[in-house]
Amino acid sequence: MMPGAIEASERTQAALLARVSGGVVLIGTTDSLASALGVTVTTFLSAVRALIEAGRITVQMEPRSRLSVRLGDRSIAPADRPV
Repeated sequence: MMPGAIEASERTQAALLARVSGGVVLIGTTDSLASALGVTVTTFLSAVRALIEAGRITVQMEPRSRLSVRLGDRSIAPADRPV
């Protein structure tokens, strides 16, 4: 990943964590969630992947191609978390 893309992903990770802190659940398509954060879908997905791998968030598929994004369950070991 290029340096600019890495910085964009890190900023997006911080923005996602800020939005889901306190138990807020984000629900939308990848397009709508990326747009709400002001980033491309590629940057959004990169940030989501990194946060899932770190166990910081969980993402579930919802009806109509929507995702729900919430804080991860920190009590589950990373290897045991569903992806």
